Amino acid sequence: MGLDSVELIMEIENHFQINFKDDDIRNVHTIKDLSELTYQILKITSDEKNEFIYIHQSIQEYLGKEIKLNDFIFNHFKKNQFSELSETLQLDIPNHTSNRFTRFFNYHFINWNELTFEDFINGIVIKNKDLFFIDNLPLTKYGIYIKIGRIIRRIIASPYYDIQPRANITKDLRID
Repeated sequence: MGLDSVELIMEIENHFQINFKDDDIRNVHTIKDLSELTYQILKITSDEKNEFIYIHQSIQEYLGKEIKLNDFIFNHFKKNQFSELSETLQLDIPNHTSNRFTRFFNYHFINWNELTFEDFINGIVIKNKDLFFIDNLPLTKYGIYIKIGRIIRRIIASPYYDIQPRANITKDLRID
């Protein structure tokens, strides 16, 4: 485990006031694994994703058509529509290439052409976490994932859209 990994684990333990067992941490490879371990320890069982559903429905209204979560976003609108969408939804919509760190190193786990609506919505919720989760302790599995995403973002400045459940922490996000 590298320094970033240790910092990530300690930050999550501190935030949620939990302790991970070393054996359990060895089996964590993806953000989903880390989220599942966290909500198992916290005994969180709710699968509600109200924030996600709200944004999905709002984007469908904005576009005036039904969109599937596995649809690629570039099939429906262009990058330059982010400002208009942001104003319409009253949310901060992160631009896929706005992060200084990733522009400098030109690294993205998810390329713009591969960005699905599910990825896009997850990124929006992570970016706007404080609007959706008033208290600091989420009570749903999705809320746990979102908070872990914000912690990852703070530690390594990964693009919001790269912080997906399937992302491998060491390979895709390059957390050593």
